[in-house]
Amino acid sequence: MLDTLERDGVRATFFLTGEFIERHQALFRRIAEQHELANHSYTHADFTKLTEKQVRGELENTERLANQHGFTTKPYWRAPSGARNGSVLQWAADAG
Repeated sequence: MLDTLERDGVRATFFLTGEFIERHQALFRRIAEQHELANHSYTHADFTKLTEKQVRGELENTERLANQHGFTTKPYWRAPSGARNGSVLQWAADAG
């Protein structure tokens, strides 16, 4: 897919988990160098079942990993499985 996007000059947004960044560092760098990044949590947990501290940890850990490679996932994020409520939305907004 990355070869096709590159060949056709298409830039996409990739919502990545922190676990993906850790497990596939070379592939992450290839994506990050050509495309926009966004935060999809660290573990793909259901945010509606987590505490504020846990949600912030999920977002911050993924952002920290992206930063270690010289990239950012901010300002976009997507709740895993679309699981969100008012509290989750506020916590994510507060996290940037």
